[in-house]
Amino acid sequence: NAQVIDQNFGSQGSSAQSSNWNRNIAYVGYTYNDGVTDSTVSTSVDTVFGNDSNPSLNNTRSNIKTYIEDTWYENNMTNYTNKLEASAGYCNDRAAYATASSNPAVLNMIVPYQTSGDSAYFGSWKKVGATGSIPSLTCERSTVDLYRYVANSTGVGNELKYPVALLTASEAAFAGSGKSNSTTIYHTQSFLRSDSYYWTLSPSNRYSSGYANVFRLYPDGHLDYDSVGIASGIRPVVSLKPGTEIVDGSGTATDPWTIK
Repeated sequence: NAQVIDQNFGSQGSSAQSSNWNRNIAYVGYTYNDGVTDSTVSTSVDTVFGNDSNPSLNNTRSNIKTYIEDTWYENNMTNYTNKLEASAGYCNDRAAYATASSNPAVLNMIVPYQTSGDSAYFGSWKKVGATGSIPSLTCERSTVDLYRYVANSTGVGNELKYPVALLTASEAAFAGSGKSNSTTIYHTQSFLRSDSYYWTLSPSNRYSSGYANVFRLYPDGHLDYDSVGIASGIRPVVSLKPGTEIVDGSGTATDPWTIK
């Protein structure tokens, strides 16, 4: 679907949020822990983002997840659910792998909110943002951050109400969309280029004096990041069942594939 709907990635109105809610690192989550306050005290990563034994800490859907599931999918896709791969996984990689003062390594502690201090970087920064990074389809916190469809789910925790989510930054890079620090222009030829800004599923970083950021595609097709509070487009992604046959089309915007 070529339609781009502007949404901020995070979600406003929580009792835990201040007027600067988009500085709270919890809101890079596709679902998030609504109880994470604007604290500047270092806290367990598992407390902020949930953990493999307790993904249910992520008790609230982001704006984008809510819109995709309750509006876009229900209005456009319910007749096609039986043609989609229900077990497909979509990774909201919130592994915190470094701060400005640490060596790159998976961290156990993180500061939820700050306007000065160490920057924090997520797994996708290591894969597509850092110098010398290499895209990867691995999902380090694979139980809590790998979202899958569960029939009759309310869509919280790491569950999807329907088999639909967003591309990851690594998937966009593999498709030709370039890293945020790339000096080449091959991303301008990527088939993901749409002359619009739109979000991926991948948290990037939180700068010491800035905001919680998520990777998005820029109009020229390259990857970069912006604050969860910025309105940007969304392009829902589905996975077809194995064995699905393409019966027509060339896969371009003007001649899309038609499936059997």
